[in-house]
Amino acid sequence: KMEIFRKKFTSILNELKSDAFFSVVFSRPVTEEIAPTYFTLIKKPIDFLTIEKRLTRYTDYYKRPEIFALDINQMCENCKKFNTPDTNYYKAAVDLMKKFRQLYDEEFPEYPFQL
Repeated sequence: KMEIFRKKFTSILNELKSDAFFSVVFSRPVTEEIAPTYFTLIKKPIDFLTIEKRLTRYTDYYKRPEIFALDINQMCENCKKFNTPDTNYYKAAVDLMKKFRQLYDEEFPEYPFQL
């Protein structure tokens, strides 16, 4: 079961990463050089690379689909918290979450993700 989950998680992550804009915004950890005040505001940083590492290094890191969804949601919420609604970054977070929910619901209809 875990292997099936991991394949689906990887597929969803790859689909999100294939969007050029999502990839630019979320591909790597935010650094102090990019956003000097980021870590005073954001206490749980997360990005595509970190999620990918968790998938490849730990075969059972995401024991349930909801745990994977929480990391994606955390990434989007961090972006929205740090950026204002009029920025492309904020809009990317909103769009990514919409796309993620669509993919997640297709792959895991029996594991509803609600916030």
